Amino acid sequence: IIAVEKISESQYKDYQTVSVIGLKCMLSMPIYVDEVKYGAILLGSTENPREPFSEYELQFFRLFSKYVGFVLTS
Repeated sequence: IIAVEKISESQYKDYQTVSVIGLKCMLSMPIYVDEVKYGAILLGSTENPREPFSEYELQFFRLFSKYVGFVLTS
């Protein structure tokens, strides 16, 4: 999982997609089902940077990504 609260202070700050969209913070995680990668989910915000993600938010995102994988493959 990639959790970046302040993209402007991260290694991703110069990525073209980040600058074109204007992302300020993001969560990203690959979608795997039975060890096969189907893509990735990226949730981002163009609003202000945020406080660090809580463990609850990260766990929720992991479960959400897993659920999306099952929906995509069913």
